[in-house]
Amino acid sequence: MNVLITGAAGNLGSLLARYILDKDKNINLILMQHRKKVPYDIQENARTKVRFADLSKPETLTGCLDGADV
Repeated sequence: MNVLITGAAGNLGSLLARYILDKDKNINLILMQHRKKVPYDIQENARTKVRFADLSKPETLTGCLDGADV
């Protein structure tokens, strides 16, 4: 299963990403970042893909949601 997390560079988003990566080995993450960078330990995990988008600019979302189940 592929889970999309918006705001993965923030406090809550990065905590959620780390929790999922630690607890469930069958879940891959698609992480969206805008200005702030997703923490290195999360973005370098083999089960993560980082995509760049700005939720206030819908045109930047093209392709970001591809492959997301949740």
